[in-house]
Amino acid sequence: MYACESTPSRIPIILKSLVVDDNLITSEILSKILTKKFKHQVICISSSSEALNLLSQDIYDFIFMDIDMPILSGIEMSIKIRNSTTVMEKNREIPIFAYTTKEWEKEFSNASMNGYIQKPTSYDKVQTVIGKFRKNINSISDFNPRFEFSDLPAFV
Repeated sequence: MYACESTPSRIPIILKSLVVDDNLITSEILSKILTKKFKHQVICISSSSEALNLLSQDIYDFIFMDIDMPILSGIEMSIKIRNSTTVMEKNREIPIFAYTTKEWEKEFSNASMNGYIQKPTSYDKVQTVIGKFRKNINSISDFNPRFEFSDLPAFV
């Protein structure tokens, strides 16, 4: 017989990020930083319609949205994500960051964006923005919008 600890075990989490940018070079730069430095699982797409489709099928932890997108701008897209009934509910609540050559603008706030990363990006710029959301995230029991405790297997 052995004693069980009463504190939950710490399960490391891998955060899943969606990068929406029609410029393949800048999306690849951000993707490499997120993957290599922050250990995120990253999906890069180049259109707003692809983004809406993915956000209706799978749950993400962060969205990095290019502001100057064709068809729907990043601002219009952010508003659409927040108000859409086809986007999964958890995805309507996750942080959306403007990924842009511009400085912070009031319209980013008005579109319910949570911050911005200025292009060209760097590790430090990304760390500054996502750091405040990751500060105390060390395990599934702390935070992970994709994980529900009901997903844990039942142990008897």
